[in-house]
Amino acid sequence: MIFDEPSKGKGGNAFLVVGITIFCLNIRKQISTIIICITVALLLFPNNAEINACTSVNCSNYVIKAESDFIIDNHEIYIDLRSLEEFLVVEKIIIRNPNNVTISSIDFLFDKTAQSLSFEDGAGNLSIEIVSMSETENLVTVNYREDMHYNTNITLDASYQLAESRLDERGKDFYRFTFYSYVSYYTINKSISVFFPYDCYLHREEDFPPIVPPAEAVFSGYRMFIEWDYDNLDPNDNQLVSVYFDYVLKKPPIWAFIVGPVLGVTAGVGGAYLFMRRRTKRTIRKLGDVFLTDTQKQFAKLILENDGKMLQKDLCDQTGFSKSNVSRTLIPLEEQGLIRREKRGRNFIVYLTEEGYKVIE
Repeated sequence: MIFDEPSKGKGGNAFLVVGITIFCLNIRKQISTIIICITVALLLFPNNAEINACTSVNCSNYVIKAESDFIIDNHEIYIDLRSLEEFLVVEKIIIRNPNNVTISSIDFLFDKTAQSLSFEDGAGNLSIEIVSMSETENLVTVNYREDMHYNTNITLDASYQLAESRLDERGKDFYRFTFYSYVSYYTINKSISVFFPYDCYLHREEDFPPIVPPAEAVFSGYRMFIEWDYDNLDPNDNQLVSVYFDYVLKKPPIWAFIVGPVLGVTAGVGGAYLFMRRRTKRTIRKLGDVFLTDTQKQFAKLILENDGKMLQKDLCDQTGFSKSNVSRTLIPLEEQGLIRREKRGRNFIVYLTEEGYKVIE
C-alpha cells in the first residue's frame, strides 16, 4: 500500500493532462474553422456592409451590383424654351459613391440632340469624353477633379442646348414638345421642369391629354411652367414627357406697317448721326433702373464696347465665366429685350438691341 499510491496518483495526473490537451485542440480547431469561414465570406462579399447600408437607408430594395454603380440622391432638370427654335437645358445632379472603392469618373447616357454639352463642379468645368453608342444616344464620361471615395457626395451641373427642334407642329399655332431623359443609375429623387415661351397655353381638346404623363401647369408671370416629380428610379427607368400647347404670336396692327416706316425714316435721318456719336460716350448709369445685377451690367458694357456685338465665347474668355454661367446671365437681358442672340455654327453672336442701346445710354 505504501508503494501503490504514488504510482496510482501519477497515472491519474497523466490522464488529466491528456484530457486537457485534447480539449484545447478541439477548441483551436473550432476557432480556426470560424476564422476560415469569416475570411471566405469577406472575400466573396467585400461590399456586403455597403449593400446593406444602401438598402436600409435610402435605396428601397435596390442592390448595388457592380463597383461602377452610383446612387443619385437628387437629379433636377430645367428646360428653358425661350422660343420655338432655341432650348437651353440645365441639369443638377447629386451623386453618391456607395462602394468601398475609389472612383475617378462617372458615365452618363445623353440624347444625341444635346449640343455644346459641358459639366462643372463648384470649381469650374470638368473634362468629358463623348462616345457614340447608337443613332440616338451618346455615352458621356465625366472625369472628376479629385477621386471620389466611399460614401462621399459630389454635385455636378450639366448644361447644353437641344440642337434639333423638339417641337412637332400639329396645326396653326398648335405644337407638341417632347423631352427624353435617361436614368443611368439608381435615383432617389428626380424632377423635370419646363418653362415655355411667353403667351403659351395648353391645347385643350375633348378626350385629349395635354400633358403626358399628367402634371399640373402653373404660370410664372406670363410664362407657363410644368414640373414632373419621380422617386426611386432604377437604371433604365427612362422618362419621356410630352406637352401639347398653343403659341399665338402677338401681331402688330395694320396701321403700324404704314405709320412705322414713315416715322422711322423721318426720325432716323435726323437722329442717326447724333445717336451713333452719343452711344459710345454715355455711361451705363441707367442700367440700375432695369433691375439688372452687377454681372449683367458688366456683360452689357462689354457688348457696347465691342460695337454692340460679340461672340458668346468671347464673353466667357473676357469674364472668366463658364459657358453655362454666361448663358444664365444673358437670359434676363434677352427676356427684357436688351440683347438678342443668333446662332453661328456651334456658337452664338450676342447683339445689343435698340432697346438695349436706349437703356445703356
